[in-house]
Amino acid sequence: MGVVFDSYSLHNACMRQKARGYNGLVPVFFLLLALFLTPGCTKQGVLVGAASSLVSAAREERGIEGVATDAWIYTEIQRLFLEEDHALITDIDVTVFERRVLLTGMTEDPKKARVAVRLAASPRPVIEVIDRIRRLSPDEDTEYLRPVVTLRDTLIAAEIRSALMFDAQIRAINFSVDVVDRVVYLMGIAQNQEELSRVLDWCRSAGYVRDVVNLAVLRTDGRRLASGTRLATDFPEGGL
Repeated sequence: MGVVFDSYSLHNACMRQKARGYNGLVPVFFLLLALFLTPGCTKQGVLVGAASSLVSAAREERGIEGVATDAWIYTEIQRLFLEEDHALITDIDVTVFERRVLLTGMTEDPKKARVAVRLAASPRPVIEVIDRIRRLSPDEDTEYLRPVVTLRDTLIAAEIRSALMFDAQIRAINFSVDVVDRVVYLMGIAQNQEELSRVLDWCRSAGYVRDVVNLAVLRTDGRRLASGTRLATDFPEGGL
């Protein structure tokens, strides 16, 4: 079944976005903009890709508006990182799910990590920033460490995502998997506790995983109804 947009639903979506303090059409614009900027795309390909993206977003528990809002937040954080220090783009990974921002990656500079947290909290829709940036000690051989860790983490993440995708009892589209130095960070929305337990089992059983951090919530979790008040999770002492 296709996704139908009528003027009434679009107007309501814009009003909800504006009530939160930002333009309701901007997130949707950023969701579609990436398709038009993809090299080698024909007009027909862009239209097919846009339709596919909208259908995929509609199937997610977040819905089209939620996916578009998260895409806008991600793009805005990347812009802020680039303006502040281009190294933030390469050192810090950003994942956004239902306006909750997860920061991972590695840096030798604690100040850089604090700046990343502050900037990630800046976009108005953000309700939580979760700081899981690894602070490297001065004696760690980062020139050797980074390529090895990155490759290994990529393989671990691919193994987990593949397992979730082919498990008929899991709606893999509702989960996000990030891996940093063999630690798996799981975000997403589980239909029930059984599905969440199954996802966590796949994460723990992947090769070379040394820890799993569960940041996913149940579909009925009250935290999903957050009104927009920012949470203090892992903010630097004294606030932002």
